Amino acid sequence: MTRIELDETGIRARGPFARAIRWDSLRSLRLDYYSTRRDADGRTMQGGWMQLKFRDGRRTIRVDSELEGFAELAAMAAAEAARRGLALDPATAQNLEALRF
Repeated sequence: MTRIELDETGIRARGPFARAIRWDSLRSLRLDYYSTRRDADGRTMQGGWMQLKFRDGRRTIRVDSELEGFAELAAMAAAEAARRGLALDPATAQNLEALRF
């Protein structure tokens, strides 16, 4: 089992595939939404999950939305990215907004 730790220095994944990314090395923060099905008209997505990806120059840490406290983790990561002037792509910004409701 992997445990995610987040503090003022960065994010760490502890477990079999341990990794750490320092905030000052963060190059990319991305929040993707993966739909599992569409409604009868084929227009509206229903169900699905999100995945938050942290990247530095060499490593990636992925966190799925099934993690307890995922919305809070995403909010903290987005705040840290903003504090460091890291630009977020439009899909990530939209997905972060969706988490607030």
